[in-house]
This record gives sequence, structure tokens and C-alpha cells, in this order.
Amino acid sequence: MQTGKEIRRYEGYMDVVSSVAFSPSGDYVACDGIDGTVLFWDLLTENRKKRFGEYTDNLVRSVAFSPNGLLLGAGGVGDHHGIVWLWDVQTGKETQQFEANASDVDCVAFSPNSRLIAFGGHWGSIELRDAQTGKEIRRFDERRNIVNSIAFSPDGRWIAVGAGIPEMWPVVTVNK
Repeated sequence: MQTGKEIRRYEGYMDVVSSVAFSPSGDYVACDGIDGTVLFWDLLTENRKKRFGEYTDNLVRSVAFSPNGLLLGAGGVGDHHGIVWLWDVQTGKETQQFEANASDVDCVAFSPNSRLIAFGGHWGSIELRDAQTGKEIRRFDERRNIVNSIAFSPDGRWIAVGAGIPEMWPVVTVNK
């Protein structure tokens, strides 16, 4: 660490990686690829553990682990619509796939309790969904620039958004 030199390079993509995420335990890292896949690396063994998705007609642009470490979420672009995928980290099986209400998904984030997933993209809207069912909880449709990044506050009461200027939005749900 003190040398500042690269310690490892992970191979396996045919194209560009646009997003990476560490698992909450720090044992794994996930990387998305515009080739339509998400690779999942075991940092202890330095081996590729799983390959999530074979979405050759799609671009994957963002990845995030749920804070409880059970789910891996990704957002991207499908055939004329945005898509969010959720996988069970242990089995690698897809648990949810749902279309966004617009053309792409550039960023995804889980709530601290892992129950909600928020995402945004080029259309300037933010969606909040139930991570287990995919049911839409809330949509923030106010006009803004491209949503490049999104994050929950540690207590889960707020969503911070990077959309040209920083924004804060309250998370209001029926069942917290």
C-alpha cells in the first residue's frame, strides 16, 4: 500500500468497465461491463467467483451491493428502456428484473436496511422500489439534469443525488 503501485488487475471483460463496488464484508468486488455482464471477484482467492447476466443486447452501467450483503444490484440500458437487475449473491440467481420508467439507468443504491433500491439516469427522474418485489414506492419526477450518482443517508431517511448540482430528497414510505 505504501508504494502507490497497482497491486492487481482483473481480466475478463471484452469492453469498458464503468462501475465497481465492494461487498459489505470487503471480500468481494463486482464490476459491470458495457458488454452486458457483471463479474464478481473473490478478493481472498483472486479468482472470478461468478458471472452475472449474459445480457448481450444491454449495457450495464452501475453496480451496488445491498448493505446486508445478500443482493447485488445493477442498472443499465435495454431495448429502448432502462433496466434494473437484482441477484442473490450466494447463488448468483437473478431475483428481480424490472424496467425503469425511462430509457436508461446510470446509478443504483440500496437503503441502509437493504429493503429499498433507488436509481436514476439520463431522463432526470429518480425511482424508489422495493428490493424484494420490484414494486414502485415513489418516483421523483422533478426536472433535473442527468442523474449521475445516488446515495442513501446512513439513517435511510434521505436520498442524495448528483445531477449537475447536489440535491437531497426525503424518503417517504408507508412501511419503514
